[in-house]
Amino acid sequence: MKSALKSAMRKVLVVQPIHDVGLDLLRARDDVAVSVVDDPGDEALRAHLAEAEGVIVRNDRVDADMLAAAPKLKVVARHGVGFDNVDVAALTRRGIPLALVGDVNAVAVAEHTLYLMLAVARKGFALDRAVRTERFAERDVIAATELWRKTLLVVGYGRIGRRVAALGRAFDMTVSVYDPLVAAAESKFR
Repeated sequence: MKSALKSAMRKVLVVQPIHDVGLDLLRARDDVAVSVVDDPGDEALRAHLAEAEGVIVRNDRVDADMLAAAPKLKVVARHGVGFDNVDVAALTRRGIPLALVGDVNAVAVAEHTLYLMLAVARKGFALDRAVRTERFAERDVIAATELWRKTLLVVGYGRIGRRVAALGRAFDMTVSVYDPLVAAAESKFR
């Protein structure tokens, strides 16, 4: 009975470790056998790919070569944001769906983008360094600027780009967007 159960288990390959909570969820299932390959360049990857029905990938490339080594593959999940490391056309040709994690960190990345823009515009790093080294007179020679009424070009109008654009508008910036995959009417603000 145990061998019949073992053969019915779906083989999931995790390329580069994910958080233990995620691995624990997978390992708790009685229908999933999980293998983790820490080093995507490892030869062990090819051996695991031959039996994998599902692959969870972080930063490694999923390309036609990887897919050729995975004849049983039924699904690829991208652990992270975006899928620029995944050959979607190759997946499509094989009829393999790509699962994404969604909006998990779009807000944090967009806010960090604005933080860095403010730090550069307001000369935050230079002024911080000056204060920490008691060079207070430098505030008179370090020329800061405002984001207000500046032009912001957002390249890519996905989840993160849309949030960066909204934050830029909140600073009364003129926002322009470039994204060849988004219709022009959808990306116009002002």
